[in-house]
This record gives sequence, C-alpha cells and structure tokens, in this order.
Amino acid sequence: MIELKQKPIWLIWDRTPRGTKIPLWSSTGHYGLRWNDPDFLIGYDSALRAKDHFRAEGIGFVIPDGYCLLDIDNVALDSPALLELIQCIDSYAELSPSGKGVHILVKHGLGLIRNKVITTASGITIEIKPHTFSTYTDNIIKDSPIKDATEILKRTYYILEDGIEEKAEWGNTGEPRTYSTAYITAAITSECNLVRYSTKGSRTNTLLAAASRLGRFRDHLGRIEIELKAAAKTTGLKDAKIKATVKAGFAYSSNTIFLVHRKVKAERP
Repeated sequence: MIELKQKPIWLIWDRTPRGTKIPLWSSTGHYGLRWNDPDFLIGYDSALRAKDHFRAEGIGFVIPDGYCLLDIDNVALDSPALLELIQCIDSYAELSPSGKGVHILVKHGLGLIRNKVITTASGITIEIKPHTFSTYTDNIIKDSPIKDATEILKRTYYILEDGIEEKAEWGNTGEPRTYSTAYITAAITSECNLVRYSTKGSRTNTLLAAASRLGRFRDHLGRIEIELKAAAKTTGLKDAKIKATVKAGFAYSSNTIFLVHRKVKAERP
C-alpha cells in the first residue's frame, strides 16, 4: 500500500443514518463530496488528520487507473478456499470495515474495465471494482506489495465481452480456468434474491447494484427489468423509486462498458 499512500487519492467517510458509507468533505466533515472529483481528494496523512478532527468513521481512497479492488463478502475468514485464493493472488489484502469481508488490491494492464462479479469454482463470490471509492482499514491480512494481476483477469474480461458468463477457478497456477454456462437465468435469480431479502436502509443500493450488474446482458433487459421490479416491490419500495433505480443501474452498466476485449482479442493467437 505504500505506493498508493503517496498519491493524492484519499478522503474520509462516515455512515448515513441508514448505514450507507459515503465520503465527507475533508475541510468541513459534511456529506456531499463527490468521490469522482479529483480536485477534492487529499493525501494519506491529511486524510488521517481529517478523520480524527471530524471524528469520521474511517478513511478511504479512489482506486486509480491501472488498479482494481477484489471485494469478497459472505465467506468464512478461516475458509481454506479463501486462504488459498489470497495466497494465490499474493497481493495486499485487508479486512473490510465490518471485519467480515476481505479487500484485495491488484494492478492490471487491461485499460478501461468495469465492475464485474464472478464466482469461483469453490463458491467464493468476488466483485471486481476498478475506478470507484473504497474504504481502507489497515487491518492487514497479507502485507504484500500490490501485484500485477493482468493475466489472472484477462480471460475473465475477454469471455464476458463475448456475451458468455463464466465461473473462474483461481488456483495455484495463477490463471483463471473458465467455461461457458447457461448463466443468465441463474444470474437474474441470484440478483433478484439479493434485492428481495435486502433490509431497510440497503434496499435502494442493493437494487441499483443488481441492475448495474445485470445490465451487461443487454439483449435481456426487458425480462431483467420485470423481474427486478417484482423483487423490489416485495421490499416495500415505491414504484417510482424502483423504476428510477433500475433505470440508473442500467445506465451505469451501459456507460461504463469496457473496451479491453479488442486489445485482448488481438493478442490471442
């Protein structure tokens, strides 16, 4: 993490009354900072001072170009599969603020990529997060330099852009092993279940994330919209809120579509 601590990419964050983590202005401690505005990011030491001064819950950073975060939740921290995954990737890893998840930071040379969720063959769900806001705890699991994971990520993104979802097994070889599946129905069911069982305070964010992830299946948006709306309605969200959130999720997915597939395809023999 030393290399990122030297960059002006840091900020402070706190929780809203609903429990959502959002950035704060480092000068006032108030809500309203847009994390994607680089003019208002600060250095690491300044972020620590601002956190103490405003009694914020934590500090965080905006993941710069050429890096991404592997966000792992809902897995036992002593799981052999998780420990093997961390050892295989061999990059800086720390606990999330809840203490129930793991953040692994890696470098990559894939250019513009977007958020993506994969499931390993051992059942671990990994959300790959490029340019976004991330918390930082310094609660270290593996204190290693940030590793270049281009080769690990390359085939994962190439296959997705061909319209085929995959499962990946990241084992001792350091390479993902991928295969085609009839994934769309399972993905919709999984995301709708996340929405259906979301709790008050996280309903809108869960729906937005689900619509963003499912938006990559551009030929199935009509079906996805119907099923997401039905799932969200069971949580008590208003119809207008549901419609606007699904639309925003689809727009995010479309606007952040990555271009790396052309570069990767050219490199394939």
